[in-house]
Amino acid sequence: MGELISYTTHFLLYAVLTALFYRGLTNIDSPTMRSLYAIALSAGYAITDEIHQAYVPNRNTSLADFAVDVLGSLMFLGLIALARRRGA
Repeated sequence: MGELISYTTHFLLYAVLTALFYRGLTNIDSPTMRSLYAIALSAGYAITDEIHQAYVPNRNTSLADFAVDVLGSLMFLGLIALARRRGA
């Protein structure tokens, strides 16, 4: 149960992080390029977070955590693309 909560938290927090990056990149006019930069920044942060955890006692790195982080980011960008297609 604890692992499910952890993965859900990672998923949602990285969706929010990507939303903040996307919102902050207002100087990029192309929604596609804006999305690419937002996912790159989020994935970059996820990688550095996993590397950092390797040096923290009682923590370990996890490819699964990184994958869930990126999936959360992609989910947000998918919702943005869907909203754009529907004209929102």
